Amino acid sequence: MSDNEAPRQESIPIWQAPLLGAGVLSSLGILEWLARRPESPLEVGGLALASVVVVHGLLGGAGGFAAQLWSRTRGSLAGIAAFALVLLLPAVVYFTGNGLRGAALGLLAAAAAFPLLRRALSALPLTTNRVGVAHGLVLSAAVVVVALQSLEARVPMAPLVVAALALVGFVHRHASWPNLAGFAALAVLVAGGLPTPEFKSTPADDAPSVLLVTLDTLRADRLGFDGFAQAQTPTLDALASDGVWFANAQALSSWTGPSHLTILTGRSPASHGVLLNGRRLPSSVPTLGELLSAGGWHTGAFVAGFPVQARSLGIRDAFHTYDDRFEPAALEAFGSTLTHGFRQWRRGNARRHWRRSATEVNAAVLPWLGQSRTRPFFAWVHYFDPHLPYEQGEIEGPDKGWDYGLSLLEKQAIVSSPERLARIRAHYDLQITYTDRHLGEVVERAREAARGNLWIVVTADHGESFGEHDFFFNRDAYEVTGRVPLIVVPPRNDESLRRGRRDRVVGSHDIAPTLLGLLGQPIPPEMEGTDLLAERADPDRAIIKLHEPEEPGKYQRAVSVRRDGYRLIQREAGWHGRKLAHGGTELYDLASDPGEIHDLAGTGHPQEAALSARLPREARENGPEKVLDGETREALKALGYLD
Repeated sequence: MSDNEAPRQESIPIWQAPLLGAGVLSSLGILEWLARRPESPLEVGGLALASVVVVHGLLGGAGGFAAQLWSRTRGSLAGIAAFALVLLLPAVVYFTGNGLRGAALGLLAAAAAFPLLRRALSALPLTTNRVGVAHGLVLSAAVVVVALQSLEARVPMAPLVVAALALVGFVHRHASWPNLAGFAALAVLVAGGLPTPEFKSTPADDAPSVLLVTLDTLRADRLGFDGFAQAQTPTLDALASDGVWFANAQALSSWTGPSHLTILTGRSPASHGVLLNGRRLPSSVPTLGELLSAGGWHTGAFVAGFPVQARSLGIRDAFHTYDDRFEPAALEAFGSTLTHGFRQWRRGNARRHWRRSATEVNAAVLPWLGQSRTRPFFAWVHYFDPHLPYEQGEIEGPDKGWDYGLSLLEKQAIVSSPERLARIRAHYDLQITYTDRHLGEVVERAREAARGNLWIVVTADHGESFGEHDFFFNRDAYEVTGRVPLIVVPPRNDESLRRGRRDRVVGSHDIAPTLLGLLGQPIPPEMEGTDLLAERADPDRAIIKLHEPEEPGKYQRAVSVRRDGYRLIQREAGWHGRKLAHGGTELYDLASDPGEIHDLAGTGHPQEAALSARLPREARENGPEKVLDGETREALKALGYLD
């Protein structure tokens, strides 16, 4: 259709009406989203933009088709556009949780405004081609904005180059050019936008494969091999028996995201720069996945919780496969008001969207392990089930079906009740048993896939509080959240490793260099951890743990030093359990006081001065406070990290 046509043409083919409605509503949705969207990772921006285009386009297309069938608007460009817009208000009202009654009221309000809206649109020089060109340009511009404002340090050029083709639309002034360019660029964004890691070398023919398993929120003292008699953890117990388990392994962070980045980078949170959930790793910091991908291993990550989704950690391009989508991708990201409401209505349980069970994780990882491949593999498998809300299994009592969006007072009510704490521990133990069973399936399949030539490492990101120091589901610097299981299991035909328990203090930053050493790969000098199976124990080694509260001012910022059977904690003023406490120092002798009840600080104990000298000068994030995007803040609230 030519741009020379009269702007008030009264007859258009019926097939053009849906395109006109889709173009109008989709353009409006894109503009609304662009006007209020925060910075977000590339893949999140691409998915959000796709959800806006698809949902608004379908609704606008339906409106345009319906308008063409209605005698008052048939053939009228302004009438078709107005009718499509009229559908928007009741849809938004309904899908944002106001129900059919609200949608009916919205429809009446929109119908009343229809004559005015149609008259206003009649004053515009509308043609279907102009609407199409405008939509293509808006879409292409949005793709450019997503790419340029992405938090990824490396802005991929492919979306920008494809989006630049939209400029042809200015010359040819035909709707197909900018729209084809925009949709092609959007497809690149939704596909990830970042390149798949390349094999830069080939491992030796006898190079082993690796299975790294991280169990979220798992306390070491609730496992059978660690001495808990009631535990039902046959898989973990067998792995500990078959390999080396470090009885004093320490997490370097209380939070899932930073702790996993420490595991994957071999660097402390202060070194890799991520102290809180929802913050992304700088692209200059290499990860275990990236190093092994370059070394020739086929790499895959299979995760179960939002804090370790690629969008949260910023490491999708470090693995050949990164399976972290918990629902259909078209509705995964936060888009416009309409698409966000539609997603909330569709999934019902908002919190369920941010995690998946061990059964679902296995459904993703087992087929990947079964693939035919000529290279060894590195598989990272993450289970979330020991984390609240403990959905697997049945325990009688009032706590069944509870949530983890608990206020401070609700947490304190739990801490004050021995009966409730006992039931919660029973729930927690069931989650561990459930996870252990699924871990057994993955271990068996991984050993088959590696033909027995498999190293296995099992650990946790941090522990959990069950009333100790007046805490429940509130991370801190104590041993109950700091000590985690760490098991290293060699291939079954490898007799070179001395099995059994080792008591020296080690940290989660030791895992990456240990695995690189086992695989004969160079260990980057920036890694602060050590190869646990090659280095001699350092009796003077200290492990530093940072606890940066998710909401500064509400909880206490703390840093601890763990060395030679002692833990020293230095904290700033803030909420400590149910009390507003001043900052200060605590010192505990873990050999005689494993519960950290008797504070030795201020008693003249020689370890206080020795450990205080090991404290880092600055334990906070560098630079200005990072603003969380809406998707991340919603997820962290849903998972109980933010109030």
